[in-house]
Amino acid sequence: MSVKSRMQSTLLSWSYKVYLRFFGRGSDLFQVPERIVEYPFAVEMAMRLPKGSTVAVFGCHGDLLTTLLPTLGLDTHGLDVKDFRLPWKGFTFHKEDARKTSFPDAHFDAVFAVSTVEHIGLFDADDTGDQKAAREMCRILKPGGLFVLHEWCLTNRYDASNPEHLRLKFDIEIGNGLPELAPVPEVISALKDVGFELLETWDAAQDSDPETPWYRGLEGKDHRLRAWLGLGSNVGDRMANLRAAVKALANRGVETTATSHVYETEAQEGAAGQDDFLNACLAVETELG
Repeated sequence: MSVKSRMQSTLLSWSYKVYLRFFGRGSDLFQVPERIVEYPFAVEMAMRLPKGSTVAVFGCHGDLLTTLLPTLGLDTHGLDVKDFRLPWKGFTFHKEDARKTSFPDAHFDAVFAVSTVEHIGLFDADDTGDQKAAREMCRILKPGGLFVLHEWCLTNRYDASNPEHLRLKFDIEIGNGLPELAPVPEVISALKDVGFELLETWDAAQDSDPETPWYRGLEGKDHRLRAWLGLGSNVGDRMANLRAAVKALANRGVETTATSHVYETEAQEGAAGQDDFLNACLAVETELG
């Protein structure tokens, strides 16, 4: 592994630890990031299964498959290292390490791993965590069972000598908390090495509608961010400064949807002795991206 790869792996490991420390304590709410483009493919595969089939969803924390698959009549089991409290008919949660689960051999009719395998092992710097997880998934899958995998890969159009390709690759790796992206043939070879047989592949980039490309959700153009801001001024025309701040936000595409009253307060610790402040709060919305 190169020095750059080791540094990136260390950065990703620490980033994932921070995520688990502050945001990985379990959630009752669903997160819908870029996974929204992956669900149609996964559901299409699930619809080929007979009702009553027992299926596993690896990396189920906040994953909509945990509710979509039970509606198809599938006995759905979610596995994750983070708690996921979801009282949902047809769904059972198991707090498990994907590299070594407690399930017996040949237990599931299908296994789903949507944007999951490539993250396994980052938390504890296990460079072969993804391979161990794939081998475990193969072990608990019944012979002839369905394995649905979705992850980032490099196509044969990737050119390592192209600076723009290198930049995009690096941004994807850092932005999605990924190890170094692997070419499609390498991923397929790794799956075959642990016992899987490749039946079908799908390239989101090649098959998506040019008007609504697969990465549209990643651009954030269809989503709005809501936030609350605190404003304060104790210099010059304080009220004019507050109004100018609101106008500056609007000029940058940030819409103010609600404002508080303006309050005058004494300078607090860290600014003691200064002139009094005028303070206000804003509720704002803006397009992501």
